[in-house]
Amino acid sequence: MKSLSCTVALVLFSWHLFCQVECVPSNASLPTENQAFLGYISRFQSIAIEEMHRTGIPASIKLAQAILESGGGQSELALQANNHFGIKCGLNWGGRTYQKQDDDKDAAGNPILSCFRKYNKPEESFYDHSEFICDPSKYARYGFLFLLDQTDYVSWARGLESAGYASGAGYADRLLNLIGRYTLHQYDAPPISLRDSTRTDVASRVGRTNRVKVVFSKANERLDDIAMRFDLSVEQLVEYNDHRLAPGTPLNPNTRVFIQEKRKKWRGQLAYHIVQEGQTMFELSQRYGIRLSTLLERNGLKPGQEPAIGEPVRLRGRPLFGKIAALRLRGTEPGINGP
Repeated sequence: MKSLSCTVALVLFSWHLFCQVECVPSNASLPTENQAFLGYISRFQSIAIEEMHRTGIPASIKLAQAILESGGGQSELALQANNHFGIKCGLNWGGRTYQKQDDDKDAAGNPILSCFRKYNKPEESFYDHSEFICDPSKYARYGFLFLLDQTDYVSWARGLESAGYASGAGYADRLLNLIGRYTLHQYDAPPISLRDSTRTDVASRVGRTNRVKVVFSKANERLDDIAMRFDLSVEQLVEYNDHRLAPGTPLNPNTRVFIQEKRKKWRGQLAYHIVQEGQTMFELSQRYGIRLSTLLERNGLKPGQEPAIGEPVRLRGRPLFGKIAALRLRGTEPGINGP
């Protein structure tokens, strides 16, 4: 099946990313049964479900976007760079890159090669796609989506289009076409523990990161409020979140708050995370549901040490560097570690 590539310019606040969407033409119809798409879904349904539990983005939406934007894994970026969401490098990307003709131009208006992120495996682009939508700095743009029921894929699709995720009309319809044709909504079923419980507002807020229960804070919500809603003590929440969230202080919207103790091991598929501007080890421990002390030890870091932009933070496996930090640290010269 041929797909028409259309360029989508997305203004990002912290990463300065741009996403290119390889779209199915609005006047095109999908084949009754596309074996390639079915194979794609079979391969990536697990990571989509895992990301749904980690972030709250419906698996059906993520799969539909991935199919649409990568042509079912057959686009140049997907094949050559494992980039299934057309994520460009941005100003702070420190990983590998792939050059490709796109919509970028020089000062004279002449076309130039665009820089796209290149991943070791496709799953890494699935994580990046989640982080783009979940970025707290874009709460005003996408935050309302996380107030929707996780199984309401129709509202999610319409919401993404209304929020300007993709340029041009018909983006939501194309997503819904794929979801309906391939019954992708079957992957949106909540975890059994939630499906069997009463669907109260409290229960519907609970997500999973690394198989640990987590909620995203609402505007002006405090740790005390979350403790009361989930029948926990404030002291428990402080401990579950590495003593880095202060009671009595309004949290930033969309802050991850764990309501269970985080794990020592990362159970996901990524082996490492490339540090972006402003990211701290505590933030990474929250993103992946790993205890901060464990994450520091795994990377040979001491409390207070922060890796520099572009450094690979190891998420699982034995510590590579023993007690001596081999990561380049923030605020130091290349190759020189801080105290």
